This record gives sequence, C-alpha cells and structure tokens, in this order.
Amino acid sequence: MGTSIDRRAGRRLTPVAVAALAVMLAFAALGGDAEAKKKKKKPINPGSTVTSVLTMGSSTSVAGAASCRGKTHATGGGFAVAPTFSPPSTGLRTLNSTSNPSGTQGWAAGGSAYASPIAAGQFTTFARCERNTAGRISIRASSSLTLAPGAGQNLVFDCPSSSHAISGGYAAPSLAAFSTAFSSHRIVVVQSRRTGPGQWTISAYNNPNSPASANLTGYAVCELNAKGSAVTEAASPLAPVIDDGRTAADATCTGKTHSVSGGFLVSHAFPGAVPLVSVDESHPVGKGRWHTGLWEFPQVILPASTSLQTFAYCKKG
Repeated sequence: MGTSIDRRAGRRLTPVAVAALAVMLAFAALGGDAEAKKKKKKPINPGSTVTSVLTMGSSTSVAGAASCRGKTHATGGGFAVAPTFSPPSTGLRTLNSTSNPSGTQGWAAGGSAYASPIAAGQFTTFARCERNTAGRISIRASSSLTLAPGAGQNLVFDCPSSSHAISGGYAAPSLAAFSTAFSSHRIVVVQSRRTGPGQWTISAYNNPNSPASANLTGYAVCELNAKGSAVTEAASPLAPVIDDGRTAADATCTGKTHSVSGGFLVSHAFPGAVPLVSVDESHPVGKGRWHTGLWEFPQVILPASTSLQTFAYCKKG
C-alpha cells in the first residue's frame, strides 16, 4: 500500500493512519445518517393554528381568511376583535356575522364595526389545522334559509352514519347601517355547536327591528370514523350574561388531547324573548383551549337566566 499526503498539514500519513482516518470518517458518516434519520422521525405537531390579521376601525366592514398549508386540512376556525367592546363606550363595537369553513384548508370570518364609539384595532381570523394523516373529512355541508324580522330558526346538520361532526359555522348579512339604532343589528347567532356526536346545530334570529328579511347559511364539517379520529367534548360552566355588559367563557381539553374546533351556546327561545348579543370572540387559545366572548346590547331588556357556554372539541395527540 502506498502513502497518502495531507496537503493541508504538509505531513505524510502512514498506512495505519490512513486506515484509522477512513474508519473515523465512516463512523462520522454513520453518525450523520443517524442524526438525519432521528430528525425525520421527529413527531409532527398534532394540531396548529394559522391566523390572518386585518385592520379594523369604526364604520368599516372586514372579510378575513386564514389558510392551512402543506399536507394539512382545516378542522375548525374562528375570529376575534381587538380591542373588544365593553359597554357602554370602550373598544370596537362590532356585529360579527361570518365564521365558516372555506375549501379544504381555509376558514373565513368577518363583520362590521358601528360608527360609535370611535375606535381602531384588529380583526383576526383563525384556522385550526391538522395533518391529513390524522383524519379524513367526509363532507363539508351547507344549507341556507331566509329569516323575516323577528323570526328565529335552527339549522341542523346530521353527518352520514360513518362519520362524526368535527366543526361548523355560519354566514349572514352584517350591519344594515353603521348606526347604533336597533334596526341596523340584523342576524343574531346564538348557537353554533355539536348537539350530538354526528350533529351540528346553528341557531339564529333576525332582529325584530331589522329593516328586511335576511339569509342565513349554516355549515357543518363531518369527519370519517376511524381509529384515532374520535372527538370528545369539553364544556365550560354556564356564565350568566351580564346585562349591558361583557361576558366570556373558556372550555379546555383535558389529558393528552388538543382542540380541533370549538362552539358556543347563548340560551335562547324561539319564539319568545331572545337576547340581543354579539359574539365578537370565538377562537382557539394555545393547544387545547377555546374562548368565546360577547357583549349584550345596552338598553335592551335581557331575558332572565340568559347564559353563555363555550365548547372545545378535542382529539388525542
């Protein structure tokens, strides 16, 4: 065997040194491969949130969209206004009328801000994303109806027997005008949640002082039943809605689970006395919490025992 020259050091390497160096390089290569394999095996986050932020101010309307990326799909989503309205005169006073799935990876949300109080802030749209290997969406369903002033109705979606409800949402006209007059406050959504393992319900009414009939569209997302795809529910305690004030409630997934979507219920009755409220926050917080916030219309009689409840829908992972 001949000798090898290390030109960088200007020294000769003996045959033994050459063999030792070859062994060292081989081990280094193996170590690099092992490290690469180790990185490839790193667990993928079982759930993540993507947000989109728009500027929002008094007397304006916004339409936001957040989209999952890569080999993922949207399991749910929501929205938040900041600063939130605290009656009688602090923050952005808004009617948020849209929060629904959009395609396979997106979530859409939007609403309008009243002319007063004068304020400026942000509107955030949230999409809750999950890798495609964690579940398979079977159907994204929608249905519409028309509500006359003073009329309320439930939109109930039943998933196919081989699937379960994972999320849902709604879309309706927002303010008829930016005025704080009762007539500008149109569709009021008081429920968007699972009402059974395979069922999602939207409940809404058209403000009795609304100037015209208005359309409401409801949505439901159903996921195929499969190992590891089961969805469980976490519910917040009932939070009494504060008259002429602001109310919030949070639901939190437990154990080794994360939230895939969320929902809310404001106690209501069709026909009869219904609360005039605006939900301006419904969104994920961290890995396993869902938050809902609303304000009650000042100077309007609040029905007795009106409450807010938030729901988080959770998966293992």
